[in-house]
Amino acid sequence: IVAHAHLKLLCYGPSMYDTDQEMYTWLQSIWVGNDAPQAFLLESSEEAVLLPDWLRLHLVRSARPPLLEAGLRGLPAHKLALFIQTFGMPVSSMSALLGA
Repeated sequence: IVAHAHLKLLCYGPSMYDTDQEMYTWLQSIWVGNDAPQAFLLESSEEAVLLPDWLRLHLVRSARPPLLEAGLRGLPAHKLALFIQTFGMPVSSMSALLGA
């Protein structure tokens, strides 16, 4: 749940109190990118889902390109089709979805 909260906060952009965007950039570098953390379930040792569909949709709708790429990474074709059908998608996000 903490991971979901961090990623959701990234979707809103940097805080007005973070004038040099140092904290935002640090948080983005930890959760978004090729070396993003992975979580595993204790009882079965299989990988846990850190990006559920609702959070992926928020990442795709974000105005920040790294978040958009993170939301699209590993997205199966049937989920991609569902995201394309979503109303209220920004033009840049829809262009990225159609290009994926």
